[in-house]
Amino acid sequence: MQDTQNQPSAQGVANGELPKMFIASDGHIWIRDDFDLTVWRNYRADADIFSDTEYKVATSSQALLSYQKTRPTISEETASQKADSSQSEGSKADDDLHEVSIDGFNPDDFRQELPNEEQADDQSEPEQPQRETGMFRIRTANDVLLQAASQPDPIELFSPLVVEGELTMLFADTGIGKTTFGVQMAIEMAATRNVLYVDLELSDKQFEKRFKDKNGQHFRFPDRFFRADFTPQFRSPKGVSYEQYFNESLEQAIEITQAEVVLIDNMTRIAAGDTDTAKATIPIMDNLTRLKLNRSITFVIFEHNKKVDSTRPISLNDLQGSKMKSNFADAVFSIGRSQTDKDLRYIKQLKVRSAELIYDTENVRTYQITTDGGFLHFEPIGYGNEHDFIKVSEGGSKGDVLQERYDRIQEARKKGLQGQGLSDYLSWTKPYISTIEKRWREKYDTSTDS
Repeated sequence: MQDTQNQPSAQGVANGELPKMFIASDGHIWIRDDFDLTVWRNYRADADIFSDTEYKVATSSQALLSYQKTRPTISEETASQKADSSQSEGSKADDDLHEVSIDGFNPDDFRQELPNEEQADDQSEPEQPQRETGMFRIRTANDVLLQAASQPDPIELFSPLVVEGELTMLFADTGIGKTTFGVQMAIEMAATRNVLYVDLELSDKQFEKRFKDKNGQHFRFPDRFFRADFTPQFRSPKGVSYEQYFNESLEQAIEITQAEVVLIDNMTRIAAGDTDTAKATIPIMDNLTRLKLNRSITFVIFEHNKKVDSTRPISLNDLQGSKMKSNFADAVFSIGRSQTDKDLRYIKQLKVRSAELIYDTENVRTYQITTDGGFLHFEPIGYGNEHDFIKVSEGGSKGDVLQERYDRIQEARKKGLQGQGLSDYLSWTKPYISTIEKRWREKYDTSTDS
């Protein structure tokens, strides 16, 4: 019968009476966590004790039970002698318990004593254990690099605007086409991912109208495209705030659809009040960031812009409300409107973390809003300089812009330029040049064919 007089109690385990490290009778290695004395790491006899994955998390009670299955604590000197004897005579690791002191412990010596352990690569240093305290996890910078190297590179789900696992913000003026472009992005991403489109703007009938052709035929969405909207006349449960109820409902919707990508149209409907102050913005963005990290969700959040001067380039300062929104976001882009063509739009990137910033002031992506194909969408037509869509002649009005563009095209044509040569000379795409000339004839050319 074992002598348990000197064995520590469960409370004693939490108070640190057990050694920081011991080898149990089954050969398993037990190591107590430095930050939380009630947490233990249980390694197999042949495991790498420096690995962040080759152990099971155990409680102090489990550690005590394993400790009590062995004979009472023996001295460090005796443990060392028995370890040497056991190794030389080929005895099994489960003969006895060996207590090992952490102080002065040489990991390389211990590594050699473990039976059947694979030797680490001499060229690389072992990873240090990861520590967690409150909201932080602590690792060495080298361990971060090693762990990140084994992770896949970010995937651009809607290149280059939306990157997997990031929170992206899209902002633009009312009526410019945020919802149209957002649905278009969601359709493309739903080809490979479960997509949840949280539509807080359109009614069912408004949504249907946008995706029905002249013959009454509906557009066929991908099966992985899910749409959520408000339950009619919903009310928050008693004692639960609007924001909390929204967050809980969103998490449940993500769980039901197993969504990997979530688009929210738009941010002003997430809060009961406005989202213009940092005090209102931080809880919203913090919750979305938490979901992004904990569930690996890709978010695209829509927001309005401020009432700004439409004759200057778009900037981050045009985002409505607190700048804290853009600080939380991994990427931000905006949709601009051309002053020369009511159906012409352009995309401009304003912030990126993983993707490349391609659509800048000198190279915006241009689109034509059309219903060709049976539903409202953005048709890409090329690239352009943002100043070509917003610049107004000195002393002139917005109505002069069309005439100015047309005159520049005609002056270039008089030099014998046409086709791609004309496009390169003006730094405008050929579709854009055609649009300018078409709009000018519709507005100014009153001549009739003879």
